[in-house]
Amino acid sequence: MGRYLKEQNPDVKVIGIDPKGSILREYFYTKKYAPTFKTYKVEGIGQDYVPGVMQFQFVDEIVEVTDKESFLMARRLTREEGIFVGGSAGTAMAGALKVAERLSEKDVMVVLLPDTGERYLSKIYNDDWMKENRFLIPEKITVRYVMEGKKGVPSLVSIDPVTTVRKALDLLSEHNVSQLPVLDRGRPVGSIDESDLMGAVIDNPALFDAPVSSMMKPSFPNVHIDDSINQAISELSKRHPAVLVEEAGRIVGIITRFDVIEYMSR
Repeated sequence: MGRYLKEQNPDVKVIGIDPKGSILREYFYTKKYAPTFKTYKVEGIGQDYVPGVMQFQFVDEIVEVTDKESFLMARRLTREEGIFVGGSAGTAMAGALKVAERLSEKDVMVVLLPDTGERYLSKIYNDDWMKENRFLIPEKITVRYVMEGKKGVPSLVSIDPVTTVRKALDLLSEHNVSQLPVLDRGRPVGSIDESDLMGAVIDNPALFDAPVSSMMKPSFPNVHIDDSINQAISELSKRHPAVLVEEAGRIVGIITRFDVIEYMSR
């Protein structure tokens, strides 16, 4: 295609669009391979090697586009233009818009959209998948958004005041957590910490069968599920190991320091 266009009109500019993580753009400009391979989620475009059919001599420029830019553009094309496309088409269009910023009204651009969105209903067009991979992020990051992104742990694991220390330790181990809220008929009345319980039973094994109310700490502070995550961070910075999440007058979840750090590191 590039060769044909150049032969027909030498003034035509052929611009390639490459996903961030592919080696093609870097090789085009440096003629060197990256020492480490990077991953990307857009499919059917980019490479970790230079294909034999790649003819760089007919390419004038290569623009880089991220996964997030690709997928959001694909969804935008479907929503605003009624063109149901996949990720690589989103990549092409996102790159085209970057190039268009420096063109004049007299310039003509042709963008090739290489795929359909039918194969991506469970990914690009699935809000849960987009959120899990941090491609669909609201303008305001709320506690709800961070809770929905938690993996491998139920939204809320709690115990009541009469639960034995033995049972509490079993729950801590089962769910791989280090603290639990103590709720009495849904109302927070205290909290327990794994290290405190283990230290107590090592000193006095008889405490295995004691109720957690005999050694629980004060309750974790509450935040509303629609509060900004900054509100939760503010409470966690006061040396609270966790905050309870409230919605419609009841406790529906818990956010720990680890949850916030995991969210921030994605």
